[in-house]
Amino acid sequence: MMNIVPAAPMPSAIRGHAVNYETLVCHRESVQAEDSVAAVYKHFQSHDHEYVAVLRGKRFVGLVSRGHIGFLLSGRYGFAIYERQPVGNHLLERHLSLATDTPLLGLLDQAFSRQGENFYDDVVLLGTEEQMLGIIPMQSLVRLQTQVIADATRQVEAQRSTLAERNLALTRSLDELRQSRSRYDVLFQNSVLGVALLDRRYEVKSHNRQFAALLGLTPENGAEPLNLCNLVVPSERQSLLLLLRVQEDDGEEDARPAMSHSGEFRLQLPRHGVRQFKIIVSWVPETSQVCVLLDDVSEQRTMERRLAQKEKSQLLESLVGGIAHELNNKLTPILMLSELAIADSKAGGDQAEVVKHCQAILSSATEAARIIRQLLQLSKPTKMELGRCDLRVVVEDVLTLLNHRLRQDSVTREVLVPPGGAFVLADSQQLKQVLINLLLNSLDAMEKAPKRAVKILISRENGHFFLCIADTGSGIAPEAMARIFDPFFTTKDPDRGTGLGLSVCLSIVKQHGGEITVGSVSGQGTEFTVRLPAYDVVEVTPPAPKGGSKPAVLPPVPLMAGHPKRRRVLIVDDDEAVAGMLQNLVRRQLACDVECVSDGQCAIECLQQGSFDLVISDVRMPRVNGLRLLCWIREHQPEIAGRFFFITGDAGSIDLNEEIESVGVPVLRKPFPMEVLLTQCRLLIRS
Repeated sequence: MMNIVPAAPMPSAIRGHAVNYETLVCHRESVQAEDSVAAVYKHFQSHDHEYVAVLRGKRFVGLVSRGHIGFLLSGRYGFAIYERQPVGNHLLERHLSLATDTPLLGLLDQAFSRQGENFYDDVVLLGTEEQMLGIIPMQSLVRLQTQVIADATRQVEAQRSTLAERNLALTRSLDELRQSRSRYDVLFQNSVLGVALLDRRYEVKSHNRQFAALLGLTPENGAEPLNLCNLVVPSERQSLLLLLRVQEDDGEEDARPAMSHSGEFRLQLPRHGVRQFKIIVSWVPETSQVCVLLDDVSEQRTMERRLAQKEKSQLLESLVGGIAHELNNKLTPILMLSELAIADSKAGGDQAEVVKHCQAILSSATEAARIIRQLLQLSKPTKMELGRCDLRVVVEDVLTLLNHRLRQDSVTREVLVPPGGAFVLADSQQLKQVLINLLLNSLDAMEKAPKRAVKILISRENGHFFLCIADTGSGIAPEAMARIFDPFFTTKDPDRGTGLGLSVCLSIVKQHGGEITVGSVSGQGTEFTVRLPAYDVVEVTPPAPKGGSKPAVLPPVPLMAGHPKRRRVLIVDDDEAVAGMLQNLVRRQLACDVECVSDGQCAIECLQQGSFDLVISDVRMPRVNGLRLLCWIREHQPEIAGRFFFITGDAGSIDLNEEIESVGVPVLRKPFPMEVLLTQCRLLIRS
């Protein structure tokens, strides 16, 4: 039985050593193993194939070749002997077969490793169940190997070409890298800023010459590990650590360079003392380091403080007349009503009328005290003291100081503020200086205006508060708009302006992380807008006392067990009127024995002679002041150091205020209400 199938065409190309072997099949002819040798001989005579498959049923059992069949039937007796024998008895001894999933290179290796005449034998392609799928001529495998070699040669040539291109690109990249490194070294070493890279412990791993110069590093101390945080003054060290940690965490979380952050810190340098630096930090993800830029702003901040103080002096000079007028208005009823109260008391007048006079006196004195407090705060030396500040309170305090000027100039004012708090992180005194400057400029611009009105608006948007001050004045000429914030530039007469006001305002606002903008129409008015970051901190409000909103009043101090005598209080104040008033108040309200002295030296002598349960002391006094008195008490009578507090009517210098705060005792600022003093006394006596 003959089975003849046409052969498929030879594949034209081999790609990636993957080929469909069925495309290499030359023919699918086969004979059965039971067919006679003579019948197979006739098959070869009618076909050109050199090999044919031998099957038993559908299962492949071997190969026979044209030459082998011819050899069997040749000779004198060959035909007679083999003619009728089944061809299955005369299969080729060795044949090569492959499955459809045989690796190409494995097939070629087996085919070309054959020796002798077997080298030329065709290859049988078998299916998964040993069925014959076709016969592949050795010539096809030779052509296939040639194509594989050609493909490999082309790939090698392509790889060689690609490698050459990459080598050329790498050479160019190395040249560019060397040039970039050279430029980097020049910029790094010659930068006007100090540049350093810090590791995760914030130790300096590398830095430029300017960094060493700013910090006063020498080759001797430069060899030791330097931690930048250790140079920051202790009070600001935690803030720098927080800035560095936030930058590092943001950079690691995003896996990309984080946005730079900056802050100003004081560094204690061995060779230069305390210097003020602006520090800019950014994260370098490639090296897991923090890049730090240092800029010494000590002289700049000193100059800004001097300019601000000079401008503040100008403000005080311009305000002093109005403040004096306001204070005189408050003092007049105090004097007159005091005389009326005395006269009514002597004449046995109506007690209710005397109380009414006293209440009016109290109200006027409270208003006068508030004006003086605002004036003292404004006159303090300039130093940034950040705290939670309500812009509404800033506006209210400034309007108190400028109340006389606003009335005198017949200016209508409109104030629009949000019902809730408008809190920013700022130095309230510096913000007051900004607002006073802007309002005074508005008042000057409206001198000849037919309508004089000022509008103050506080609004919030996108995490910022906006403080707007608009007037109906003469406006700003277009040619002057670009220069209004320049130092010493002014459009006023020389005797009315220094040209520092707006430049100081700009400096203060920038130091608070904000900005100030201006819009103006000549002849119609001007509007300044101050933008500051909002400071949202949830305040914990203590619960209201039961039975109403009135503050609880502590009961009189009882005598303690084992303490049969009345408690003794020592008042130290060089002002006889204040000391006498306090003595009378404490004696009557707290039922204590009170002794008054005029300075710290006299107080020490009293303390050496007997014990006291409470000491109330002024700060500024002749001979021994209050701070030195406290030091003596802590050294010689520490048991009463916790029952000591200051009273003072002096705004004080920055150094004095810092020293007072550092000792950690309560401070009452004069003037203060009676109940505040009594409450403080009760709290300490009970401690």
